[in-house]
Formats: sequence, C-alpha cells, structure tokens
Amino acid sequence: MAVWLVRVLDEVPAALTGSGGSRFSDVDAGQWWAPYVERLAELEITSACSTGPLRFCPDEVVTRGQMAAYIASPFALEQGAPAGFVDTAENAHEASIDALATARITVGCATDPLRFCPDEVATRAEMATYLARAAGLVQVPTPTGLPAPPRPGAYVAVSAGVNHTCVIRTDRTVACWGRNDYGQADVPFGTFSAVAAGFNHTCGIRTDRSISCWGGSFDEVRQVPDGAYTAVSSGDNYACALRTDGTVACWGSNPIVWVNPPEGTFTAVAAGMTSACGLRTDRTVTCWNTGLGEKFHTSAGTFTAVDSGGTQHGTNSCGIRPDQTIICWGLIPPDETRSAEPGDPPGTFTAVAAGGSHTCGLRTDQTVFCWGDDPLDREVPSPPGRFTAVSSNYYYSCGLRTDQTITCWGDDNHAGAPRPTEMGDRFTDIVTGARFSCGLRTDQTPACWGTYGFAHRDIQPPEGTFTDIAAGRRHACAIRSDGSVVCWGELCDRYCILDGLADGPEGSFSAVSTTTYPCGLRTDQTITCWVAYPHPLALPIYEPDGEFTTFSSGHRHACGIRTDRTLACWRLTTNRDPSALMDQKPDGNFTAVAVGTIAFKGSFACAIRTNRTVTCWGPDSKVITDVPEGQFTTIAAHWNHACGIRTDHTIRCWGITLRDTGQTNPPPGEFTSITLGDPYSCGKRTDGTFICWGHLPIPAPDKVNWYF
Repeated sequence: MAVWLVRVLDEVPAALTGSGGSRFSDVDAGQWWAPYVERLAELEITSACSTGPLRFCPDEVVTRGQMAAYIASPFALEQGAPAGFVDTAENAHEASIDALATARITVGCATDPLRFCPDEVATRAEMATYLARAAGLVQVPTPTGLPAPPRPGAYVAVSAGVNHTCVIRTDRTVACWGRNDYGQADVPFGTFSAVAAGFNHTCGIRTDRSISCWGGSFDEVRQVPDGAYTAVSSGDNYACALRTDGTVACWGSNPIVWVNPPEGTFTAVAAGMTSACGLRTDRTVTCWNTGLGEKFHTSAGTFTAVDSGGTQHGTNSCGIRPDQTIICWGLIPPDETRSAEPGDPPGTFTAVAAGGSHTCGLRTDQTVFCWGDDPLDREVPSPPGRFTAVSSNYYYSCGLRTDQTITCWGDDNHAGAPRPTEMGDRFTDIVTGARFSCGLRTDQTPACWGTYGFAHRDIQPPEGTFTDIAAGRRHACAIRSDGSVVCWGELCDRYCILDGLADGPEGSFSAVSTTTYPCGLRTDQTITCWVAYPHPLALPIYEPDGEFTTFSSGHRHACGIRTDRTLACWRLTTNRDPSALMDQKPDGNFTAVAVGTIAFKGSFACAIRTNRTVTCWGPDSKVITDVPEGQFTTIAAHWNHACGIRTDHTIRCWGITLRDTGQTNPPPGEFTSITLGDPYSCGKRTDGTFICWGHLPIPAPDKVNWYF
C-alpha cells in the first residue's frame, strides 16, 4: 500500500533512497520498501499504528475505511454530502468515505441497504481500482454508468436451504441470510440467473452460464465441472446441474448419495437430501441411488416437473403429471385429513417443492398448499396470498409472492439470524459457543441468539440476573447474582438430554467455564466440575485439589492457575490415561490460561507467563509452533487456534481455523476482552462496543416476512 501510494503521488521515482533510516521501530531500514514507508510519513499521509514505541505495522491488513482515508487525504478529495451508507455513521473515516463516494470512486460494497463495509479488509484489487480512479489513471464512471440501486425488497427467485435462504434480486445480484458457519451465506460478487441453497453450501448460475459455489464442508462441492448450465440444484454436500446440451453433471462429496448421474438428456434436475431426480426429455423421471442399501423406486408415467427432498433417513420426491396433479413417492404422503383424495394433494399445480418431512405445491390459482410436519412434529401451514414460486427444505419453506416479496413458513428458528452487535441491547459481556452466542446486558439479564444442538433449536436463557456467563458446544452456564450456577441447552458427549435447564452443584461461585463439561470457581477458590445434565449411568467428573485464581474448561481437559501462580491441568472425563496436554505442561509462574482442541488430535492449552509472554503446548500443530512473540494480557483458545490481547490492546491470533472462517484475522482496534466460538469470534473494544469476525450469521433482508 505504501509503495503504490508513493509511486503514484511521486510519479514513480526512478530511485527512492530515503534518509537511510526509519522512524518506526518495526520497519527495517534495509528492506526495499522501507523508504516508501518513510516517504509516506514525510507526506503526513500516515502517522503510526501505535506509539510507545512508534510502529507502522507493515504486516497488518488495511480496512476499507483506512484505505478511504489513505486516498482521500493525499488527493485532496472534496468533502461532499453524506453518501447514504448505513454502516459508516460515527466511523472514524466517515468523511473520507463520503469524499470517495462524491468523487464517484466507490459506490459501496452492497445495496439493500446501501453499505460501504468500512471494517472489512481491503483487497489488492480494490486498492488498485480506487487508487487508479483517484489518480486519473482510468476513467471514473459517470453517474449514468453507475448501477442503479434495486427497489428494496424486490426479488425474482428464492431458494430455501437447510439452515439458510438465498434470493435473487431484480438486479440479478444474490442475497443470502441465516446460518453462515461454512460461508454458505457469503455471496460472491456478480450477477446470477439461478441460485440453489443446500445443506451448508450454495451454488448459483452466473449470467454467463457458468456456476459458482460457496461454503460447504468439503472442497469438492466448490469444484464445479466446466461447462455452460441452465439449471442447478443443491443437496447435502453435493449439487447437480443441467448443461445446455441437456446432460446432467453432479459433483461434491456426500457419503450417502452416489453423485454420478445417469446418461441421457434431461429438462430438469433436483438434488435432495439423500437422492437426486431428473426429468428426461421424454418426460419420464429417473432418480439415482440413495446409497442406503434400499431398493430405489421411481413413479411410472410422464411428468412436467419433479423435485426431491427428504431427510438423512430416507427420500421424499414428488412430480407433477401432465394433468397438473401431484404424486409423491418415498417418505411423506399427503396428510389424509387435509387431502381431498388419500395419497394426492387436492387441486392442480404448476410447481412442487419437496422438503424434509413436508411438501408444498404452487396451485394454478397461484395459492400455496403444504402438507406434512416440520422436524418438531408441528403441522406446516399453508400461507395465504398469491405466489409465483415456492421452495422447501428440511425445516421450512419460502415463497416468492406476486408483489416480488418473500414469505417463509415452518420452523421459525431459520427465519433469520441477528448478528451479535445487532441485538438492540447494550452488553457488558458476550460469549460465543457452537453456532450460538449469549451476552449479559447492562442490567445483568442474559440474552442468547442463534441455534444449538442436533435439532437446531433456539437457545433461551433463564430469567433473572447474573454476574458471569459461559457458552459451550451446545449449552450455556451462568452464575446468578446469589452465587448459584444454572446451565441450559443440550449436552451431548456420552449422554444427551435435550432442552434441559439444570442447576449446578450447591455452593457459591465467582466464575464459570464450559465447552463440554462445566467447571466453576467457588468463592473459596476451589474448582468443581460436573455433568450439566446428570444421567443415572454418568460417572463423576474429576475435580482438582488446591486453590485457584482462574481456570479454563475445554472439551476433555481443563487447566487452572493456582494461587501460587503454578499451572494445574486435569482430565474432565473418567479416562485417566496420560495426554500431551498434561505431560507437556510447562513449569513456571502464570497469570492466565486457555484450553482448546486440535481436530482429531486432542486438547491443547496456551498460558500467559508472569513476564506476559505466551507459551502453548499439546499435540503438534500450528497453534503450538506459531506462538507469537510479544507481551499479552488476555488469552483465549478454541478449535485449532488461539488469540490474545497484547499490552497495546490489539488482538493477535495464530493457528488455523476449519473451513477457513477467517477467525485468525481479527479486526484492527483496541480491545479489552475476547471470546472464540464456532464459526465466529467476538471482542469488546476499549469504548465498550463489540465487534465480531468470521462466518457471522446474516439477518434477512428487507421485505422477507415470516408466516406462522
């Protein structure tokens, strides 16, 4: 960035030698780019990233907001009226961002609503574009050439995934909302003619007829075969698409479904949870192997449309016959009490959408009729109004109304997911678990958001006021104002109990920590660990001896700092075999410790010594070998990575994150606390506000309604 700016401003000097030194303590004057950094400081375009000592932070990322400031200042861009970005109010770089918009250098990062994304990392392509436009190296788009923002809440297509939903706007851009733990809702740039939301991935056909896929548990689901396509459908970690020559291509990595499609030409294709079906050019339907060892059958006759759904336990496919009636085969027949003729839904239809345990059809009069139940055994409603399209998946269905708005119905846990910073309350503490978060408001009442457990239910905290809170894999625990402990949610390790609310051990506690098994620090400084939801066959959990000042509870291990500042680590299960975390425990004195897990290898831990340096130990991995130098005040650990807050209040993370969630790339700024979860992390800034990063859940856009 420094090199590009100076070369443009100084018109690419033939030789730039600088003063031979550097004012910044972290800039080696011998580096070829050091004179450019020094020149940037001489021009007063940059001062420093921190003082005491003065540093430039040459290896850190630049946000879009910072990039706007670096360009607006040296090119003396005129300050214009507010550009209308909803996410730049009170941002330190708001004036520079508005100046860039006035100069038509940027139109933002997204519309509906109009956003600039000032805290997102700037790419090299964005930097090149903005810099070239500011310097007059390329033609700046005229106002008539800028894309007109689409009418808010106007859509042309909708696709319901298992935990997320995607739509195509009238300007052919795609928006997704809901769960985003695999990046399935992080839509790439571009315009699309079709979109298909699957289990934890999404695929879309671009306007050039190529297909792009994003998210997914496996890389294979993003490896689309070359070719031009006219239709696409996403299933459970796989997808199928119809080529322009009528042949079908499938790709992905699903251990249940054989993704190899049959030969021949087709006019439609549908990928379900455990099966896929295609409508041949002779109007017959062919479905391919479920892989479950059962004989797969397909209804005979000719059809005009077909769709495939189902659950992991079986298939649910439906087709529309030439007389516009629907017939289904597999799991779910229509409910006889809601059907004019047992086995067939009443009416004539133009489209059918097979979900998990329910199916919806679009009648010829543009009304929607649904039959079956959601995963909680509740009858799926048929929404009122008129529609032009319908899409169903495991939990719920969505429809495109004739006024181009969206209505969804079914399990409302999947209507949309608020971000932690959009809860509408002021929090003093936020903790993140596995796909859910909880926080303590300023009045000490708790709030939780997201879903948890195998049933993906929303997690509701108990009433009352609390002093400390902790989030685990599928449950949370908190300390009431009277010092007692309560846990809620689902605990699944050796035994499972769903939707429980259980008190912890008797006594008074000052702190609580949990991942799989909760532990609490009593007011007498002893530690107690327990099974959140006792089972008659459950064995007791090990409790360490001695007095402690702090501790951290991981998946199968916990570690604590004794009052004499030495470390103690112990297993939380009845297995007493040695482990790398216990065998490699370092000697010395410490002030903080955090326990995490390395996938398929076991537990690891990181601790801050009394000299404020960090040490990590456990199974061999990058989180153990890549421990950063420097001094830290706070430490946190999770799956395969750890983060710490330095003495200058900045965050540094190391290790790796599964599914490339970006959790090891924290935002800039100064922080006082940090919490790591799955698939995102959150930090509390020195001004008391919170910011989260990673694969954040995404709320539904404008004009998306929920029908109960």
